[in-house]
Amino acid sequence: MAYDSKRGKTVLFGGSTGSHYTNVSDETWEWDGVNWVLLDPATKPPLRRDHSMVYDHARDKTVVYGGSYNTIYGYEDVWEWDGTNWTAKTPATKPEGRANHAMTYDNDNDRIVLFGGNSGASYFYGTWEWNGGGNDRAGQIMNVSWESSGITDDGSIQSVSVLFNAGGLGDITGTPTNGVDLLAWKHDRWVKVSSNTAAPDNLAPVTWETTDPVEIQTLLNSGLRKFNFAVVPTAPNGFLTDMGSIATDYAEVIVRYTIQ
Repeated sequence: MAYDSKRGKTVLFGGSTGSHYTNVSDETWEWDGVNWVLLDPATKPPLRRDHSMVYDHARDKTVVYGGSYNTIYGYEDVWEWDGTNWTAKTPATKPEGRANHAMTYDNDNDRIVLFGGNSGASYFYGTWEWNGGGNDRAGQIMNVSWESSGITDDGSIQSVSVLFNAGGLGDITGTPTNGVDLLAWKHDRWVKVSSNTAAPDNLAPVTWETTDPVEIQTLLNSGLRKFNFAVVPTAPNGFLTDMGSIATDYAEVIVRYTIQ
């Protein structure tokens, strides 16, 4: 069970009144301090017991992870409850499937912490954190191969310019924020080189240019002879109910060079 402090409801999901094989539930119940109410969401997690639930205060979602049922000794799925429906989440990385683990919410860092658990006779001792993708940002990447120009002397490059017509949406400390950052891949990392304040439904140009020979070589040689650029929302997903977004309808890279 977990307490949804925003709605003032205690949420219960799943469990059993018997063994792994009998009387396992996929029901969602809420307690308002007076009555239990059985809900009928359109989607919900599979039957399970031995899972953990915790309320994510920053994002106002009840999170379920793991559990077991029948011959499944450790689910590895993540589900979130918003008071109306369950939504399955698909993080790129996640703990190994497990049951009987501990989860709690870290108020200072706005994330859920998971520890331990087991899958049958295998026991886990690692610590994991879940932020619901709050620090993530959507992105669109473009790369341009210098070799495709047919010019072998990259010392002849005079300038590199890039333009995206783009807009983005993210979140800064609970406030939806429009805009995109234009990034260039320099040596071994993405570096912000420009930005705008456009929304995903009202695109605007974001541009950058360099004529510095050293910087041009850094751009070129860090990308396997390719120029790599990206646009991402200025703000991360943060506390948005829905994930942040980005939109583009045009992009170009112009490389100017001299012909000997």
